[in-house]
Amino acid sequence: RDRRSLRRVLNATGVVLQTNLGRAPLAAVALAAIAEAAGAVSVEYDLDAGRRGERHGHASRLLAELAGAEDGVVANNNAAAVLLALAALASRKEVIVARGELVEIGGGFRIPDVL
Repeated sequence: RDRRSLRRVLNATGVVLQTNLGRAPLAAVALAAIAEAAGAVSVEYDLDAGRRGERHGHASRLLAELAGAEDGVVANNNAAAVLLALAALASRKEVIVARGELVEIGGGFRIPDVL
């Protein structure tokens, strides 16, 4: 008997990015990159210096290059990303949220609580 609790489903909800069904499906090229990175990789090892490196540096450099910015940061969820962006761009300023966005998201969080 198969005991896996996560099972493949068909998203017929009418919601393109259905949060309860894993959000956006990954493209084949993304799945291939994940498979390549799933083994031993230099995640915290600086190959040029021959010593321990920094885990966040890989993504930070790529994000900065893609955005034409001096640096980049990765957050593991939308609430964290919004918090970091607002802390950097709107500290001590009023943030206006559209009425349609005043919804409760997973875990019982509401947008004003995150802000």
